[in-house]
Amino acid sequence: MTGAERMRKHRQRLREGTMPIVIDVDAVNLSAFLVAAGHLAADLAEDREAIRAAAEIWIARATCAAAYESVTLSRRALLKSDIDSA
Repeated sequence: MTGAERMRKHRQRLREGTMPIVIDVDAVNLSAFLVAAGHLAADLAEDREAIRAAAEIWIARATCAAAYESVTLSRRALLKSDIDSA
């Protein structure tokens, strides 16, 4: 990839409000999780590109505003039930 291509990708990420991340994970555990959670077909469990794409989609969905709202509402409900039972 040329310097110009890297800069285009960088500017595109800035416009979209996204950022690249690099993390080391156990490939077998990640693959098993994605298959069990329904994000990856079992026959693709050893395809590194399919695993990467599925993990990317899972993270994007887990960090979207709707997912945040869902977690926030669940947390509020738990806190309310703790208060009510005290």
